[in-house]
Amino acid sequence: MATFVTQIEGDTMMMMEAETSGTFAKSDLEIKPNPMAAFDNAVDNASLMARVLSGKMSQALAGTSVESAEVSFGIKIDQAGSILIAQESDKAQFQVRIVFKVS
Repeated sequence: MATFVTQIEGDTMMMMEAETSGTFAKSDLEIKPNPMAAFDNAVDNASLMARVLSGKMSQALAGTSVESAEVSFGIKIDQAGSILIAQESDKAQFQVRIVFKVS
């Protein structure tokens, strides 16, 4: 597995481990790793997933006695920032935790 060092913000550096072959790279297209773009894309995609999931769960729980809920899941990212929900959360690169109020 490859690792890439990227500057997140200011002088803050981050090392990202990303799969560059196998499940994530089954096409013939060569995708050149761009760690910062991958990180930004992963954050954007994880945020979108969190908004959609919390919205759908909030609707599903509306009218029940549940006032708030929490969901967590692990995600894996590839060198382009594509994400997938990890089947095994303990093997994920990032843990996403969503806490929301039921409307």
